[in-house]
Amino acid sequence: MSFSFDPRILLDVSQPYTPEKVQALDQVVAAMYTGTQEQRRISDEVLRTLKSNEGSWRLVDGILSMSQDPNTKFYALQLLKEAINTRWNTIGKENQEGIKSYVVSLNIELAQRGADQQSRHFLMKLNETLVCLVKQEWRLNAWESFIPDLCTSAKSSQNLCENNLKILQMLSEEVFDFGPETMTSSRVLKMKQTMSAQFACIFDLCMFLFKSYVADKSSVREALIKTTLNTLSHFLKWIPLGYVFETDLLPTLLGHFWDPLCFRIECARCLNEVACLKIGDDPDSGKYEPTLLQCFAAVVNKLHSIPVEVFQNFEGLRGHNRVFWEVFMNQLSLLLTNFIRCNMKAVVGAYEITGPALATLAKISTLPNEEIFKICVEFWQMFAAQLYLDREKARKEQSQKMKASGDEQQLPPLMLSLSGSTGMSVDVKATGGGHEEEIIAKYQPILDNVRKVMITRMAKPPEVTIKENEDGEIVREGEVDTDELAMYRMMRECLIYLTHLDPSSMVNIMMDILSEFGTNQIAADHSNSESPADWNCGLLSRLCWSVGSISGALPEHDEKTFVVNVIKDLLTLCEVKRGVENKAMVASCLMYVVGQYPRFLKAHWRFLKSVVNKLFEFMHEQFPGVKDMATDTFLRICQKCSKKMVVLQPGETSPFVNQVIEAIPRETADLDVLQLCNFYEAMGRMISAIPEIPKQTNLVNQTMADVRSKWQVVIKRASFGDERILAEDQQAIRTISAILRCYERMAVGVGIASGEAIKDIYSDVLLVYKLYSQCVGASRGSSAMFSWENVKLMRKVKRDVLRLVRSFVDSAVAEQEKMKAAHMQLPDDVCVLICSHFIPPMLEPVLVDYNLAPPEGRDPEVLNLLTTMCSRLSSSVVGMLPMMFDQVFESTLGMIKDDFTSFPDHRLAFFQLLSAVNEKCFESLFLLPSQDLRLFVESTVFGIRHEHPTIADIALKLLSKFLTQVMANPNLAQSFFSEYYENLLKQVLLVMTDRHHKSGLRQQVQILAMLISVAANSQSANMPNKEHTMEFLVGVLASSFNTTTRVELEAFVLSLFAKCNGPPQEFTRCVQDFLVGLREFSGTTPEELDTYEQDKRKALNELLQGRTVQNEAAKAEFLQMDKMVPGLVPQYHPLREGQ
Repeated sequence: MSFSFDPRILLDVSQPYTPEKVQALDQVVAAMYTGTQEQRRISDEVLRTLKSNEGSWRLVDGILSMSQDPNTKFYALQLLKEAINTRWNTIGKENQEGIKSYVVSLNIELAQRGADQQSRHFLMKLNETLVCLVKQEWRLNAWESFIPDLCTSAKSSQNLCENNLKILQMLSEEVFDFGPETMTSSRVLKMKQTMSAQFACIFDLCMFLFKSYVADKSSVREALIKTTLNTLSHFLKWIPLGYVFETDLLPTLLGHFWDPLCFRIECARCLNEVACLKIGDDPDSGKYEPTLLQCFAAVVNKLHSIPVEVFQNFEGLRGHNRVFWEVFMNQLSLLLTNFIRCNMKAVVGAYEITGPALATLAKISTLPNEEIFKICVEFWQMFAAQLYLDREKARKEQSQKMKASGDEQQLPPLMLSLSGSTGMSVDVKATGGGHEEEIIAKYQPILDNVRKVMITRMAKPPEVTIKENEDGEIVREGEVDTDELAMYRMMRECLIYLTHLDPSSMVNIMMDILSEFGTNQIAADHSNSESPADWNCGLLSRLCWSVGSISGALPEHDEKTFVVNVIKDLLTLCEVKRGVENKAMVASCLMYVVGQYPRFLKAHWRFLKSVVNKLFEFMHEQFPGVKDMATDTFLRICQKCSKKMVVLQPGETSPFVNQVIEAIPRETADLDVLQLCNFYEAMGRMISAIPEIPKQTNLVNQTMADVRSKWQVVIKRASFGDERILAEDQQAIRTISAILRCYERMAVGVGIASGEAIKDIYSDVLLVYKLYSQCVGASRGSSAMFSWENVKLMRKVKRDVLRLVRSFVDSAVAEQEKMKAAHMQLPDDVCVLICSHFIPPMLEPVLVDYNLAPPEGRDPEVLNLLTTMCSRLSSSVVGMLPMMFDQVFESTLGMIKDDFTSFPDHRLAFFQLLSAVNEKCFESLFLLPSQDLRLFVESTVFGIRHEHPTIADIALKLLSKFLTQVMANPNLAQSFFSEYYENLLKQVLLVMTDRHHKSGLRQQVQILAMLISVAANSQSANMPNKEHTMEFLVGVLASSFNTTTRVELEAFVLSLFAKCNGPPQEFTRCVQDFLVGLREFSGTTPEELDTYEQDKRKALNELLQGRTVQNEAAKAEFLQMDKMVPGLVPQYHPLREGQ
């Protein structure tokens, strides 16, 4: 159903709206919320058109006076705000003054009246409009009395005062928080200077209100004081430090606004901003530090007033009381952590102040609020790290002094610190760093409490697939929780540092918690109960996650004792524990712990063998998740301990790998396909530890014997002439898929040595691929030939074939590169072997099948395979590029070129393929037919126009690398830029000025600078000409944007050429300022035109002066911090490869 009138009558803005038109507007606006789909479409179109009309702002006063619909009033304010933000420079001085007068008078009227929630919402929007006015006026040094006027009028009415403070807060946010996004850098700087210069009257107003309240609490409303404190908290981020430390502001806040609960949260917010101030940047910081410490001490003294029951019975708090204490504890945690974090050197030695603060923070860390806990964890990680690094720095300096004086002594390992029950003791004087050791000793009781909190609240690591859900049930993990993963990484680092500070304390706390489980279970056995009343499997899990997280942080001897005790206790608990779920949870904990200590396992063969055999037992456990963790842990252990498994160990008759191979049919009998894949990849990792490729190959063949026999059974069914049975029998298709996946994981694990095993079945694999391609193709014309389920399974098998070849190519070539780097003896060149035996027989049928299939039938895995081929085989696939372009590029581009969203998997794979071709086969691109090169360039340009950040990022990096390589070759550059330069320049500009591509701005600017520098530095007649390029850029911009004048565009283009060879940040700032300026129409008054002319002359002078500050490439400096802190790098991080 449509409207009873034509909504387009609203688009006539030549005359003010009548009451009838306003009523029609009410109906159109209401339809946006309650109308039919067709009505919403029409309403949206009309309202958007009206908003873009340059004269629509003239209707605002009539709409606001006649409409009673709040949504219509909000829309009217949007019209006015749009005009102020985009057309302020074009509406004339008289109209500007009229708008200012109208907005100010309406604002004062509404603010003084005081109203309900709906009116307050409208007033807030009106405040935003007023702030937009101020931003525009200040640009030309007008209305500089705004802040003084606002502060003066505030004293006339408490309602008006409260609203004026909100306006000032909003203005502060616009300038200091959001300024760079909405204004040019010069305008932001000018507004910051204006606000800073006029802050005195704002400060006086705030102090006037505070003192009035202190003198007579009934004279100032509570809500006004809260608003004042909130506004002040925003100002404290940027005001001159003298206002904070040289006035009575801090005593006033602490003396009068902390104790009343009604102001405590807002007061804490203000003090938090003070805590974050960087007084070290101020030349007078020395005289401010004592005041800051006094403030911190006063805050700490106030902590005693917090009721004990808040910590002891936080869960019991209800309603507003619970909300208040949650918000306050959040602010208090921020306040304490920021005071210490931002003033660490000043406060860490003042234990009498910092000690109580940290003790309170340790209590806050126990509160059941995730946001508060995250704040605390971030702090404890920083605090523990700083203590550790300060101590190690002091020890190192002391050691160097001793060496220089010739009094060098044998120092113990860095990990040893304070004495404890583990027998680890250190002479502080001998190791150096005595002052730091004393500081750590003072904080030791608090750090022990923190250790307990971290252990009992440890986040789940990604390796664990079994957990306790919200109902207390033990279940298999569905998907990774990214927030929990981030928390785990942070908590893990915190525990690492806490362990280094006192290994014995960490070990003792963990063992005490674990021993309680054993004691409770013994008591349960005596009472014949299945589970003790205080059995807490969640706590056991978190304890074991903590145990695993400190792997590598303990000295090796202490780690051995610790791990043996933990594993023994867990094994005992697993044996005696009743209930399948409980056993599964203990087994999960056990597997996680052993998987995290490969150093211990490698040093103790018998223990390693026992652990692996226990994992084999768990591979037959039917409880969900146990077999997954067993195979995952087996894989991780094989990644680290494989060398121990492939050599003959004392007391063994054969290497362990041979024993496992013999047991494969038995141990894998209960595994599903995914678990089998993990198992065979683990076997591949194990076998790869053998240095000789022929021995690896032999063991791979033995390992795959059981799988190969199953393959032969399935294939033999089709060898009697009836191949259709492989397409009709769903179980046969599933079996083929599972077998191919096992081979693929073996290839990932072992690399080159899997080639012979794959070659044995390769001809059959290709036959299956061709058969299934034919069957899937035939089903498109006759859907009754095969069921949809069969077709889906056959397509999956085709994908498995492609992944098998891709994984083999990737892992085999990667292994060859490693062997070359290690100067090891190489077999035949792997690239030649792959390109002669594996690629040729499969490439043509795969590419032809892809090209002939309809878009929905094309598998993106084909593109992934080609990407791997180009990345790994590089020059060996140059001869295949024409076929790839012919069969794949055009067909894929045809699928995705009509929009930016369809076929997302193909889209991503396509641009990854382009990147691989550019990186590994760059020169070959220019040997292709000209239409193929044009296709490549057009595809790249199409990529940067995507709004999806991932696609756009890939395409931008591709274009940047491509242009870099082109510019490095003068001969290529001349021919390439003569044909593509102007189009590339135009497309990059259009993408950069499109707001939907903001995420890629940094790379867009980098590419623009490269293209501008081509013309700016041109010294050849065959290269782009500077003057012509400037005219071209001005023409493109002038035809695309009607908001700017030609003088302004010329100034911008001149600036681009002047800054393209200078510091990147200057070029970037120039572009960002221009982009911000595009959002509003340029002024045409003589003053404004003169400003643009000045900018143009300045840019021209810079260009003529020939600034040639070279753009030095930023050197990527890899942080070695985690290598300096034992255990900080996770056990299975790529940095630990080979350890």
